[in-house]
Amino acid sequence: MTTPSLAALLRADADCSRTDVLATVALLVCGLFLFAPLATRADVTPLYAVVAALAGVYAYLAARRQLLGGSVVLLVTLATFSADYPLTGRAGEYASQLGPKLWLFQGPLLLALGLLVLHRDRLPRDLPPAGVALGLFALWTLVPVALGRPLDTRAAVYFALLVGQCWLTYVAVYYTVRSGALGPRAVPLALVVVLCAHLLLAVAQVVNGDSFGLSTLGEPVDNAFEAVGPFRSGTHVAGFTGMSYRLAALATLLVPVGVGLLAERWRAGALPLAVGGVGATGALLALTYTSAGQAAYLVACVALLVAFACDALGLLERRSVVFGCALLGYLALVAAIVAVTRAPELLLSVADALPLVDARNLDSRLAQYRAGFALAADHPVAGIGGGNFVEHAHEFGANRRPIHSAYLSLAAETGLVGLLLYVGAQVSVLASAATSVAERSLPALGFLCGFLGLTTLAVFDHLTLLSYVCAIPLWGLCAAVDAEAAGTNAGTDAAARGAGGVAQATRARNDS
Repeated sequence: MTTPSLAALLRADADCSRTDVLATVALLVCGLFLFAPLATRADVTPLYAVVAALAGVYAYLAARRQLLGGSVVLLVTLATFSADYPLTGRAGEYASQLGPKLWLFQGPLLLALGLLVLHRDRLPRDLPPAGVALGLFALWTLVPVALGRPLDTRAAVYFALLVGQCWLTYVAVYYTVRSGALGPRAVPLALVVVLCAHLLLAVAQVVNGDSFGLSTLGEPVDNAFEAVGPFRSGTHVAGFTGMSYRLAALATLLVPVGVGLLAERWRAGALPLAVGGVGATGALLALTYTSAGQAAYLVACVALLVAFACDALGLLERRSVVFGCALLGYLALVAAIVAVTRAPELLLSVADALPLVDARNLDSRLAQYRAGFALAADHPVAGIGGGNFVEHAHEFGANRRPIHSAYLSLAAETGLVGLLLYVGAQVSVLASAATSVAERSLPALGFLCGFLGLTTLAVFDHLTLLSYVCAIPLWGLCAAVDAEAAGTNAGTDAAARGAGGVAQATRARNDS
């Protein structure tokens, strides 16, 4: 008895169409929007299980059309929702997204991985350098635990589990796209659509003045800080992400990708939609009370403008040029943290001069940065353990909160080895995106711009590390970019082999 092919098992035409993705995400988002307020307004914790059951219903609907592709679309969609089932009383603390919790995206993730394992003999054997580096980083986060370094072993284990799930998400998305069960545009499209849903709910939250009782999905309370005209800015402007800072991070990453999808689809006709969408999102983010998020979004938009201008001039046809520019921008942004800590007076003066920047928290942030560098110098190889900065902060006069810099957090908590593995994974993704851009992929160009914006945020915040709402979509999108580049390279190699075969046959005929 022969085993059916993966594509035959799932669907005859295999490639998940735009209609399938839009319908799946729209049904899921609408269902959660209607029911989650009921679950969060009631003080009955088991109602979270009903939200998960609702997600299961939509998983079944998706499975009727396409089991593997539908599960991956559900995975990246649910990952943007800060809706989870806390397993301990510590779940309401500041860094609660480290766990321990049951997260809605874990169901589709397990389903996708199970299907891939079941049909592993029909999958490509390659794993890009980004996947290898991220997997090694996930293993490395356990080294401080093995050495007995963490003061809070549970936090270090929870951090390792979060990184491990980021890697599993990468693997699931990459092999699903490479198998043909999803097209390379399906994951970016799903994320852009669900971002639009979050932004629309955020508009309603601005008008309403609070989060409609959804604060238990993320922040323990609504924080409306100051008035902006008739509205109030604060962490409640969040959609279903649980916190406005997470919404800003997702918008920074995904809005440029959405512009790339529009431009690829409609070219010149996409300009009014793109300009309107970018401007409206920027206006909404002005109410999120996150200077770092607003600055990151501005960086992404400026990069997008420059990138599309260069594309129009034909300057992005060489992969080396695209990768070189992206790498220089990335390394410059990562290096900015050194300037922040080495010249605090300059930073304070610049922050005071810029209307976009709220300088009131800079003193506490600088104390965190100095503490982070001191810990990184004291534990240069393996670090102090993931999520353990809060246990050491008081030794350096810093507040007991996660350090507001993803890269400095990596250096202090996972050591130089962990930092290099993480940065290496990201640089590898940049190289893959550059490959696709050279082949005229506008969504990949948008990804590069959004990634540079998110790097700006990561220099001054920890969301890409400690929040699954940011980390899981990021690595899912990275996997889709790597899969597209791998497909491009495979096609190029096949064409080269074909051309070589034709040339060899021609020479044989001439010799005869």
